[in-house]
Amino acid sequence: MANINFYLKPGKINKSGEKSIIMRITYHQKRTVIFINCTINPKFWNSNKQIVRPPTQREADNNHDHINKMIRIYRRKAEGAIQNAIDNDLTLSDAYFKNWFAGKQARNEKKEFFEWFDDYIESSRPDKAKWTVKGYESVKSFLKDFEKDTKTHIDMNALDMSFYDSLKNYAFIKRKTIVQDNYFAKITNVLKSFLSWAQDRGANVSDHFHKFSTPEREKEIIFLTIDELLTLYNFKFESARLEKARDIYCFGCFTGFRISDIQELRREHIKDGYIQKTIRKTKVIETIPLNQYSQQILDKYKDEGVNPLPTISDQKLNEYIKECCKKAEINSPVSLTRFYGGKTEELVFPKHELITTHTARKTFLTNSIILGMNYMAARGISGHKRDKNFNRYVKIAEDFKKKEMERTWGQLENNIQKKNEVQPECNQSEI
Repeated sequence: MANINFYLKPGKINKSGEKSIIMRITYHQKRTVIFINCTINPKFWNSNKQIVRPPTQREADNNHDHINKMIRIYRRKAEGAIQNAIDNDLTLSDAYFKNWFAGKQARNEKKEFFEWFDDYIESSRPDKAKWTVKGYESVKSFLKDFEKDTKTHIDMNALDMSFYDSLKNYAFIKRKTIVQDNYFAKITNVLKSFLSWAQDRGANVSDHFHKFSTPEREKEIIFLTIDELLTLYNFKFESARLEKARDIYCFGCFTGFRISDIQELRREHIKDGYIQKTIRKTKVIETIPLNQYSQQILDKYKDEGVNPLPTISDQKLNEYIKECCKKAEINSPVSLTRFYGGKTEELVFPKHELITTHTARKTFLTNSIILGMNYMAARGISGHKRDKNFNRYVKIAEDFKKKEMERTWGQLENNIQKKNEVQPECNQSEI
């Protein structure tokens, strides 16, 4: 099943003229190297017996008894690791041996990967948002597909860089439906969070998982321009369901609230031109002022039911708002770039197909900055904590202003020239 051998470390000797002694465990065409923290002059090393020979009477003491004792201890410990793997039906891996020698054996070696993952999901339910838990379940399904499609058993004690390379290869090459870079980055983040959680609870997890990393690509920010937003807001819908969907969505565009917070909104949260409520994602109480548009929407439903706004499920609302934008002819072409491992794909969609509840908050923040709202005030309302995320909206707003400046003032001379070239025809009777 595995072979255990001892060697001198390849390469140059150290300043004392010695080399480190290493233990090499080979298994399934793989190997693990363990340093036994002893060095010796190469002339004393017996490569056949894999021990240190004693010095002659004329040679200085070389500590051979202690070193050979350490070799025996490491051999027995490696044999114990191999036997433990046999007894508990574990897969040998570099991570397994490194953890074994670091004293990080799991307190429950027989617990399977997905049993741990199920426990992780259940432990998250009390204090995580429902869509966060849903994301964990989505990652679990992906890992199940990986295990099934590649016929690879996922072992808690074998999650090293080789495993991660296989996972990337599956996601970007072998999977029937190739995933985007950003989704794989999400899978990576959830996996790392899970493994850290499991490690804290006694799982035999290699520290290699801290090195798992896939950069997240910056996605385009989809939002409605002021003209598009007002067109949607003022559009007369014949259907009551579309009108209500439009009002909910526009309320998000005028306040910056996430749809989850809009759905939780109660009349007691609204007082004296402000909304004060605990934001679900951040668990922070925010006080948001109402503007004329958001107040008009609330006034429209002030006599209907216990909730200040209509209630529509997330799925239906996303479906209806696309239909609303299509009817309002919000259909300018939008180009998107998608990344799949080393590949890119350019896609073009009419804007109404890309509008979801998530774009309401983006619409509010982008247009607030374009219209001149103080950056700190805009950030205070949006609740962004990270500069990187907030600055993306600032950049979009500045780019929009630049394009508008070029569109208007940049074409001024051309417009004047065209106007001068168009002269009224003379009346022959006036000549």
